[in-house]
Amino acid sequence: MDWKKISTEQRKYIALLLLLTAVGIILILLGNGQEVPQNISEQNNLPVFSEENSSLSEESIKERELERVLASIAGVGKVWVDITLANDGTTEYAYEEQRNENQYQKTLAVVSKGQGNTEAVVVRREEPKIIGVLVVAQGADNPAVEADLLQAVETLLGLAAHEVIIMAGDSEVETR
Repeated sequence: MDWKKISTEQRKYIALLLLLTAVGIILILLGNGQEVPQNISEQNNLPVFSEENSSLSEESIKERELERVLASIAGVGKVWVDITLANDGTTEYAYEEQRNENQYQKTLAVVSKGQGNTEAVVVRREEPKIIGVLVVAQGADNPAVEADLLQAVETLLGLAAHEVIIMAGDSEVETR
């Protein structure tokens, strides 16, 4: 690189870029070495409530909704649905970062919900991935009804046919 061919303005930009890079490296090296907690409960000593702790999990709610919809299809009687999930999904929370001369602090961002209640700010929520569904339904011994049930589950949950099993139930199928 020939420095003589670089204009004065370009030299200023390069010098500024080098200065900012050096300042960034110095700040990293001068950090107080404290590790930022990754777990929300570690950060604020708050209990973390998963949907498994609630009386009805997201999975159970989806199963009941699907049972209700499938039972309304012509020729279908009682329906029982079991959904299998690959994971519990993920939730990414917002953090507030505070920096001063020799400290870096990262705290969970919360919003007030009134009466002293707060709630963590969710940046992104990835729903649990459904890997399979079992449907036991009265009337599924009729091929047309079975096809309707399969098409409904595929459409509602965005699944492929090989991820759904439809089985005929007898009059003793229990609903929830």
